[in-house]
Amino acid sequence: MAQPSNAQARSSTGHVLLPAFNSNDVPVLVPLVTSRSLISWTFGRGTVIWRIWPAVLLHTAFAAAVVTISMKTHFNLGIPNVMLTVLGTADFHCTVRHSLTQYTGVVIGFVISYRASSGYDRYWQGRGAWSDLARTSRTFSRLVWIHVPLKLAPIPTDPSGKAGELDVSVARRVMAEKRAALGLIEGFVVAVKHHLRGKIVLVC
Repeated sequence: MAQPSNAQARSSTGHVLLPAFNSNDVPVLVPLVTSRSLISWTFGRGTVIWRIWPAVLLHTAFAAAVVTISMKTHFNLGIPNVMLTVLGTADFHCTVRHSLTQYTGVVIGFVISYRASSGYDRYWQGRGAWSDLARTSRTFSRLVWIHVPLKLAPIPTDPSGKAGELDVSVARRVMAEKRAALGLIEGFVVAVKHHLRGKIVLVC
């Protein structure tokens, strides 16, 4: 009798088992470490240069314009070398420059504070989601390991009302499936971690 394919294989409880390996039974070895070329280290996947280059060019052009005007004309656009968030407390002789710098310092202070707080919020949300995933996986693993009985059907009772003996072979089959279920739960968490980090893992 022909053996069923991996896609049609069923467990002892009748559930369809999805294939966890390729159909050719040939392991596919994928390197765990990505290439270490100069391009991958400088402009690789983890860089943000492709997202920030317009802002970098804009600020560079603005700074070049300020320096050019200050050096080529009689207008002095320089400000004291103080922190951006305390520009409003600097003492300037020009009233217009004082008001402009004061409002600019307040706005920049709010922007920096908002960016810092929003970045921390995003980090904390991700940390909380990962904690929930780990906690839920542990809880589900405990439920499977403790509450799944070592039998496939109710054990018949004898005429006196006593329960029959547990079949050792059936118990071993159930224990094997319970271990497989725990391995799948653990593998899911690890797969989520590698997927979020964009890592290449070993597939076999």
